[in-house]
Amino acid sequence: AFPAVRTAAAEALEKIDPDVHPHMVTLAVGQNKLAAVGELITLGKKAKSALPVLIYYHQSGKVNELTNFFANTFLLEPLTKIAPDDKRVAQVILNEVAKKTYTRPVAIRLLDKINADAKVKLDVLLIALNDGESAVDVIAGIEDLGPDAAKAIPVLTKLKLSADDAVRQAATKALTKIEAKK
Repeated sequence: AFPAVRTAAAEALEKIDPDVHPHMVTLAVGQNKLAAVGELITLGKKAKSALPVLIYYHQSGKVNELTNFFANTFLLEPLTKIAPDDKRVAQVILNEVAKKTYTRPVAIRLLDKINADAKVKLDVLLIALNDGESAVDVIAGIEDLGPDAAKAIPVLTKLKLSADDAVRQAATKALTKIEAKK
Protein backbone atom coordinates (compact mmCIF):
# COMPACT_ATOMS: atom_id res chain seq x y z
CA ALA A 1 0.00 0.00 0.00
CA PHE A 2 2.87 2.36 0.82
CA PRO A 3 5.81 1.29 -1.37
CA ALA A 4 8.00 4.20 -0.27
CA VAL A 5 7.56 3.32 3.40
CA ARG A 6 8.22 -0.36 2.69
CA THR A 7 11.37 0.53 0.74
CA ALA A 8 12.63 2.85 3.48
CA ALA A 9 11.99 0.21 6.13
CA ALA A 10 13.81 -2.45 4.10
CA GLU A 11 16.77 -0.14 3.55
CA ALA A 12 16.93 0.71 7.26
CA LEU A 13 16.79 -2.98 8.22
CA GLU A 14 19.55 -3.76 5.75
CA LYS A 15 21.78 -1.20 7.49
CA ILE A 16 20.79 -2.22 11.03
CA ASP A 17 20.72 -5.99 10.61
CA PRO A 18 22.16 -7.14 7.27
CA ASP A 19 22.05 -10.85 8.24
CA VAL A 20 18.31 -10.78 8.87
CA HIS A 21 17.41 -8.32 6.11
CA PRO A 22 17.07 -10.69 3.11
CA HIS A 23 14.92 -13.13 5.07
CA MET A 24 12.62 -10.41 6.37
CA VAL A 25 12.17 -9.09 2.83
CA THR A 26 11.27 -12.62 1.73
CA LEU A 27 8.75 -12.90 4.57
CA ALA A 28 7.22 -9.56 3.61
CA VAL A 29 7.06 -9.86 -0.18
CA GLY A 30 8.98 -12.92 -1.33
CA GLN A 31 7.84 -16.30 -2.55
CA ASN A 32 9.71 -18.80 -0.39
CA LYS A 33 8.66 -17.74 3.08
CA LEU A 34 9.27 -21.21 4.50
CA ALA A 35 12.94 -21.08 3.44
CA ALA A 36 13.23 -17.61 4.98
CA VAL A 37 12.05 -18.96 8.33
CA GLY A 38 14.56 -21.80 7.98
CA GLU A 39 17.36 -19.29 7.45
CA LEU A 40 16.24 -17.29 10.47
CA ILE A 41 16.35 -20.47 12.56
CA THR A 42 19.88 -21.08 11.28
CA LEU A 43 20.85 -17.60 12.44
CA GLY A 44 19.49 -18.49 15.87
CA LYS A 45 19.77 -15.72 18.43
CA LYS A 46 21.24 -13.39 15.79
CA ALA A 47 17.75 -13.34 14.23
CA LYS A 48 16.14 -11.73 17.28
CA SER A 49 15.21 -8.61 15.30
CA ALA A 50 12.82 -10.83 13.30
CA LEU A 51 10.95 -11.80 16.45
CA PRO A 52 8.06 -9.30 16.19
CA VAL A 53 7.30 -10.42 12.62
CA LEU A 54 7.45 -14.12 13.50
CA ILE A 55 5.16 -13.60 16.49
CA TYR A 56 2.81 -11.62 14.25
CA TYR A 57 2.76 -14.44 11.70
CA HIS A 58 1.96 -16.92 14.45
CA GLN A 59 -0.73 -14.90 16.22
CA SER A 60 -2.43 -13.53 13.11
CA GLY A 61 -2.84 -16.84 11.36
CA LYS A 62 -0.69 -15.59 8.49
CA VAL A 63 1.53 -18.56 9.21
CA ASN A 64 -0.73 -20.35 6.73
CA GLU A 65 1.14 -18.41 4.07
CA LEU A 66 4.26 -20.30 5.14
CA THR A 67 2.94 -23.82 5.40
CA ASN A 68 -0.33 -25.68 5.67
CA PHE A 69 1.17 -28.47 7.78
CA PHE A 70 0.13 -27.90 11.39
CA ALA A 71 0.31 -24.22 10.65
CA ASN A 72 -0.31 -22.97 14.18
CA THR A 73 2.53 -25.08 15.61
CA PHE A 74 5.02 -24.25 12.87
CA LEU A 75 6.65 -21.18 14.42
CA LEU A 76 6.66 -22.27 18.05
CA GLU A 77 10.01 -24.04 17.99
CA PRO A 78 11.74 -21.40 15.84
CA LEU A 79 10.63 -18.75 18.34
CA THR A 80 12.26 -20.69 21.18
CA LYS A 81 15.47 -21.15 19.18
CA ILE A 82 15.74 -17.49 18.24
CA ALA A 83 14.80 -15.91 21.57
CA PRO A 84 14.33 -18.43 24.38
CA ASP A 85 14.78 -15.75 27.05
CA ASP A 86 12.37 -13.25 25.52
CA LYS A 87 9.20 -12.63 27.55
CA ARG A 88 7.11 -12.39 24.38
CA VAL A 89 8.19 -15.88 23.33
CA ALA A 90 7.44 -17.24 26.80
CA GLN A 91 3.97 -15.70 26.61
CA VAL A 92 3.29 -17.23 23.17
CA ILE A 93 4.29 -20.69 24.42
CA LEU A 94 2.31 -20.35 27.67
CA ASN A 95 -0.75 -19.19 25.73
CA GLU A 96 -0.51 -22.22 23.46
CA VAL A 97 -0.34 -24.54 26.47
CA ALA A 98 -3.50 -22.92 27.83
CA LYS A 99 -5.43 -23.25 24.54
CA LYS A 100 -7.57 -26.31 24.00
CA THR A 101 -6.16 -27.07 20.54
CA TYR A 102 -3.78 -29.42 18.77
CA THR A 103 -0.95 -26.97 19.43
CA ARG A 104 -0.88 -27.81 23.13
CA PRO A 105 1.40 -30.91 23.00
CA VAL A 106 4.00 -29.03 20.96
CA ALA A 107 3.88 -26.05 23.33
CA ILE A 108 4.21 -28.33 26.38
CA ARG A 109 7.30 -29.92 24.84
CA LEU A 110 8.81 -26.44 24.47
CA LEU A 111 8.16 -25.28 28.05
CA ASP A 112 11.67 -26.24 29.09
CA LYS A 113 13.08 -24.05 26.30
CA ILE A 114 11.59 -20.80 27.58
CA ASN A 115 12.58 -18.56 30.44
CA ALA A 116 9.51 -18.56 32.66
CA ASP A 117 9.07 -19.23 36.34
CA ALA A 118 8.20 -22.84 37.21
CA LYS A 119 5.18 -21.61 39.20
CA VAL A 120 3.81 -19.85 36.12
CA LYS A 121 4.37 -22.95 33.99
CA LEU A 122 2.63 -25.11 36.60
CA ASP A 123 -0.33 -22.73 36.86
CA VAL A 124 -0.83 -22.83 33.08
CA LEU A 125 -0.49 -26.63 33.02
CA LEU A 126 -3.07 -26.98 35.81
CA ILE A 127 -5.47 -24.75 33.88
CA ALA A 128 -4.89 -26.91 30.81
CA LEU A 129 -5.45 -30.09 32.81
CA ASN A 130 -8.93 -28.87 33.78
CA ASP A 131 -10.28 -29.07 30.23
CA GLY A 132 -9.21 -32.69 29.69
CA GLU A 133 -7.60 -32.06 26.29
CA SER A 134 -4.18 -33.73 25.86
CA ALA A 135 -4.25 -34.79 29.52
CA VAL A 136 -1.33 -37.22 29.22
CA ASP A 137 0.83 -34.52 27.61
CA VAL A 138 -0.19 -32.02 30.29
CA ILE A 139 0.65 -34.48 33.05
CA ALA A 140 4.05 -35.12 31.43
CA GLY A 141 4.64 -31.36 31.43
CA ILE A 142 3.80 -31.25 35.13
CA GLU A 143 6.12 -34.19 35.76
CA ASP A 144 8.97 -32.38 34.00
CA LEU A 145 8.75 -29.63 36.62
CA GLY A 146 9.78 -32.16 39.26
CA PRO A 147 9.60 -30.89 42.84
CA ASP A 148 8.38 -27.49 41.63
CA ALA A 149 5.11 -29.28 40.80
CA ALA A 150 4.30 -30.24 44.40
CA LYS A 151 1.17 -28.07 44.21
CA ALA A 152 -0.19 -30.56 41.62
CA ILE A 153 0.03 -33.59 43.94
CA PRO A 154 -3.67 -33.49 45.02
CA VAL A 155 -4.87 -33.26 41.40
CA LEU A 156 -2.51 -36.01 40.24
CA THR A 157 -3.57 -38.20 43.15
CA LYS A 158 -7.20 -37.93 41.99
CA LEU A 159 -6.14 -38.72 38.41
CA LYS A 160 -4.64 -42.01 39.60
CA LEU A 161 -8.29 -43.10 39.78
CA SER A 162 -9.15 -41.96 36.23
CA ALA A 163 -11.14 -44.29 33.97
CA ASP A 164 -8.51 -43.63 31.30
CA ASP A 165 -5.59 -46.05 31.70
CA ALA A 166 -3.08 -43.71 30.02
CA VAL A 167 -4.07 -40.86 32.36
CA ARG A 168 -3.77 -43.15 35.39
CA GLN A 169 -0.31 -44.30 34.33
CA ALA A 170 0.88 -40.77 33.57
CA ALA A 171 -0.40 -39.48 36.93
CA THR A 172 1.26 -42.33 38.81
CA LYS A 173 4.57 -41.74 37.02
CA ALA A 174 4.41 -37.99 37.62
CA LEU A 175 3.65 -38.43 41.31
CA THR A 176 6.57 -40.83 41.70
CA LYS A 177 8.95 -38.28 40.17
CA ILE A 178 7.55 -35.26 42.02
CA GLU A 179 7.40 -36.95 45.41
CA ALA A 180 10.84 -38.58 45.07
CA LYS A 181 12.51 -35.19 44.74
CA LYS A 182 10.59 -33.37 47.50
